[in-house]
Amino acid sequence: MDVRAPMSGTVWKVLVRPGERVETGQEVVILESMKMM
Repeated sequence: MDVRAPMSGTVWKVLVRPGERVETGQEVVILESMKMM
């Protein structure tokens, strides 16, 4: 399964455990991203 994000970043927190069943649209990780202008 591909998991895509709209930006690059670092995984800050994983919200599910390996093998855990997830639903469509469920958040599985929290990303940290530095935005530079």
